[in-house]
Amino acid sequence: MTTPLSVTELSNHLSDYLDRVIDRREHFIILRDNQAVAELRPIQPKNCLGDLPALVASLSHLTVEEAEAFARDLYEVQSNQPPEQLRNPWDS
Repeated sequence: MTTPLSVTELSNHLSDYLDRVIDRREHFIILRDNQAVAELRPIQPKNCLGDLPALVASLSHLTVEEAEAFARDLYEVQSNQPPEQLRNPWDS
């Protein structure tokens, strides 16, 4: 839920509102003259490379039959591709 908040209230109690955003993940719409001008909300956590093993482990796994069918599909797609025509990238 997003709570409206005046610029004056925010400036008088900035630290308190930042704590609420950090600790309770609250969202605020900042109002100036009763017009929404900004939003104060927690930022989304960034994924990093160190999280990759856990992310991959959390994914559903293919059965042996599904993996074999997938491999056949990939082979079929690759087999039906036209031959790649190499060209000199410096030719105009």
